[in-house]
Amino acid sequence: MIDILKWFLGIFFAMFLLWVLTGGPERGTGDTPFVNAPTNVR
Repeated sequence: MIDILKWFLGIFFAMFLLWVLTGGPERGTGDTPFVNAPTNVR
């Protein structure tokens, strides 16, 4: 059980480090929406 918890926390920590190294919260400014509205709708 402890081994599974170590792997789980280790993966989350690695993902957090990757997020911080690639820009972290400064990258998501919210200027452009993730999903755009459809164009040329009739």
